[in-house]
Amino acid sequence: MRVTVQPSFLIFWTILCLLDTQGLMLYFLPAAILHELGHFACLYALGGHAEELELNGAGAKIEMVLNGGYRADILTSASGPLANLLCACLCGCFRWEMSAGAHLILGLFNLLPILPLDGGRIAAALLEASPIGWRAQEYMLRWSQGCSILLFFVGVYFIMVTNNPALLFVGGYLTLNTCKITMGRLY
Repeated sequence: MRVTVQPSFLIFWTILCLLDTQGLMLYFLPAAILHELGHFACLYALGGHAEELELNGAGAKIEMVLNGGYRADILTSASGPLANLLCACLCGCFRWEMSAGAHLILGLFNLLPILPLDGGRIAAALLEASPIGWRAQEYMLRWSQGCSILLFFVGVYFIMVTNNPALLFVGGYLTLNTCKITMGRLY
């Protein structure tokens, strides 16, 4: 498996760590690692394998080879957020509130139906299995563009209120990513 680290990953995490006066990254980094391990565990359990792991500004992207159609894609996509939600419950049982919160936030955020997030991959797989499957990617790209732009503006509001740029960066990255995918399809 090839691992690539994009400059956006280094910039995003460096800025977050520099601005993190409360030590929240100490909770989110393990949550992010366990999230990705959830994907890998499901992928290998279903007989697939990863060809590339790309670390970027929005997290990680796994290029995988997986047989089993849309069901396997849904299971593999859902396994990361599920790992976070299970860890949130476990951390909550031990009263590790900050760890539980980080897992909960990361798991629920990744379930948003925006490409390339896990929720977007799940929604795209469900649409592909439906009668409108031949237009699923087009619908998901348009939906993802609108949602990511909205997320960017919510991030602008949050940076003014909380001084935390995380949502602004993720919204901006998702907006640029969906625009890049759309431009690649048009030209």
